[in-house]
Amino acid sequence: GHYEVVVTDGQGCTTLLEYDIIEDCCKPEPTECKTPENLYCFKNQDGGFLGWSEIPGAISYCIEVNYAGNGECRCEGEGIVIFTSLTNSLPLDEIGSKCFTWRVQAKCCDGKSDWSKEACFNKFTPCFEIEAVNDGGKSDQSANPAVQSSIFPNPSDGTINIDLELPQATNITIEVVSASGQLIETVKQNYDTAGKYQQKIELRNQVVSGVYFVKISDTEGNVNFEKIIVQK
Repeated sequence: GHYEVVVTDGQGCTTLLEYDIIEDCCKPEPTECKTPENLYCFKNQDGGFLGWSEIPGAISYCIEVNYAGNGECRCEGEGIVIFTSLTNSLPLDEIGSKCFTWRVQAKCCDGKSDWSKEACFNKFTPCFEIEAVNDGGKSDQSANPAVQSSIFPNPSDGTINIDLELPQATNITIEVVSASGQLIETVKQNYDTAGKYQQKIELRNQVVSGVYFVKISDTEGNVNFEKIIVQK
């Protein structure tokens, strides 16, 4: 709302101050601020990032980084630093260390979540690596166009459907990898003509709830990368 404040000094002079107070943009309905889960790391040519499950209703996240480590994950650094992110990820270059433990807390309109379980980041910790990721499935090389792809449903119960749009005949390799870097499934398929195709991968008996990555590559070296959440 709009507010006016009159200030009077010792000599009788008055000053009118006007303020516009912007109300909190949060929804008035209370929502449960759930604890972040599925902590993972992802490395690429730009350095990579830490990630975790997105919390409905979260307006920001606190990431506690312990440079000394903890438990079996001991590091040579010192101190604890709290980082803030508006999304469910944090670039690794902001942390500036190759060894630390970390955990995440969500901030919602009506409070904070509990801290997540602590995760370890060091040279022995599996971290999903991507050599190259094209920009939204598009390529600047007209003689070597990229594969268009989309994945549904997401979240999934373990059944993954992949829509493919191929600009030319090619061989496609699809790899499903867990957040810890474990290869879950590899599917290879040869397509003799350009066109639209759908590939179904059934993983309900092979995966548990968590974050997984789907890497789609063709023989021309184009790579599409997707994150998918499994909820069972």
